[in-house]
Amino acid sequence: MIASSSGSELKENVGSEIARLQQIPSPKAQVNTIPEITVAPLGNMPVIKDLVVNMDNFWNNLEAVTPYVSTAARQVPEREFLQSPEERSRLDQTGNCIMCGACYSECNAREVNPEFVGPHALAKAYRMVADSRDRTTESRLESYNEDTKGVWGCTRCLYCDSVCPMEVAPLEQITKIKQEILTRKQASDSRTIRHRKVLIDLVKAGGWIDERQFGLQVVGNYFQDLKGLLSLAPLGLRMLCRGKFPLSFESSQGTQQVRSLIESVQKVEGNGE
Repeated sequence: MIASSSGSELKENVGSEIARLQQIPSPKAQVNTIPEITVAPLGNMPVIKDLVVNMDNFWNNLEAVTPYVSTAARQVPEREFLQSPEERSRLDQTGNCIMCGACYSECNAREVNPEFVGPHALAKAYRMVADSRDRTTESRLESYNEDTKGVWGCTRCLYCDSVCPMEVAPLEQITKIKQEILTRKQASDSRTIRHRKVLIDLVKAGGWIDERQFGLQVVGNYFQDLKGLLSLAPLGLRMLCRGKFPLSFESSQGTQQVRSLIESVQKVEGNGE
């Protein structure tokens, strides 16, 4: 990874970056200042020596999402497994990934959660979900839905998109997997699913989140999860004692506009969520 003196990550090679910096006029106070470029090893990987890192976890996490068309789908007798131009075009963006490790290196989620497979793996994972030749979509989505190891571990910081040199947009692919999961799941299936569905429902209803309902529905699973409800009690009591517990809820003045916007997006996505 190459960083300029401002600390921003770059997608250029060292030679082209030096040439670019030489063309930038220096402030009068810094006429004789030589531009600095920091060259450092990739992040989120153990350093072996100098710029050499151990990429075993990078490749193991890629393997964990099974990034190849299922064997059953490939068993097509007497002809090639053809795709239409439209079906093939769905794979273009994710197919551009060159496995450079830039997104993995800058991933905040991976830094704090060693179980998270990483944006590179999930970008490849969506390629399999979108591939018309694959026949294991349902089992794949179940695997990618696994707690914070899969798509729900992403913190949506956008770093992966900003550093990708091939415009694969890993975050965009992760979001697409989430949408595929949400169309197949009910709110009662897991807390991560409820978190997304309840948030959208409450914002549609009131223009913003009714915090009282959010906790009860997400953590308490609509009063069905006794353990979850009890876990909210200490926080609720502290909020009451400090006068910070909202006893009532008022919808925002722009509720109808917010609802219309959400419904328009849902209509475009065609997934009802």
